[in-house]
Amino acid sequence: MAKNSGSSALNSSMSLDSTDFKAGISSANRELRLLDSQFKAGVATLGDWTKSSEGLEKRIQSLTAQMGVQERKVQSISEEYQKVAAEKGATSRAAQELEIKLNKETETLGKMQKELNDSTQALDKMGDESDGTSKEVDKVGDASKKSEKETKK
Repeated sequence: MAKNSGSSALNSSMSLDSTDFKAGISSANRELRLLDSQFKAGVATLGDWTKSSEGLEKRIQSLTAQMGVQERKVQSISEEYQKVAAEKGATSRAAQELEIKLNKETETLGKMQKELNDSTQALDKMGDESDGTSKEVDKVGDASKKSEKETKK
């Protein structure tokens, strides 16, 4: 009987740990959805936000915040995988399911990093184009002033 009692305590402890893990992941998923909805609400009036420096800046801010949450998710799943693999073995069904989840969340993080890099490059390119346009406007202005001076002479 004492053996059963100890086993029951171990099972409830493992169940509690798993519940906390699942609650943490659910919380992180909710936080990611909130950040995404805030971004979408913020750029709703911009139309195609990819063609606007303001839209790109908001996306970069949103992705940076989302990546922080996603990194915490990956870390939590990795830690849970390590625990389960140590307790039940790396080839156990539970460990393999966690490894699949870890791979998917790592893939999502990689996609976020790529989108952040792409958005940053697009914003930089937009800035370069703006600088080029500014220089062209200056040249036209200089030519106009020169033409005006010549006309006055």
